Amino acid sequence: MARRAAGAIDEVAALTRYGDEVFATAQNGGRHSGFLANYSGRSAREITRAQRSLGGRIAEHQGFLANPASHVDNWGQLKLGPPAAINQSLDDGDQSGIRAN
Repeated sequence: MARRAAGAIDEVAALTRYGDEVFATAQNGGRHSGFLANYSGRSAREITRAQRSLGGRIAEHQGFLANPASHVDNWGQLKLGPPAAINQSLDDGDQSGIRAN
């Protein structure tokens, strides 16, 4: 139980560091600077609503990753390699090929 809690704390710390880096980059006019400029003048209510909406979109896409056939009609016929190997890598949580924009 303690290991699981420590792992969760480490994960939160890593995400926080990543978030800080993304925020600093946006503040300096880099990637996501337009998003930051767009939301910097909005009310807390608008930002909360946007956060909820973005969370829903993230959950929707995680569902696509968990079950690609639900989004791609001919998933089993695609020549992406053995479907079992692809599905196994998704089941294992391997998201190394996923790029965050």
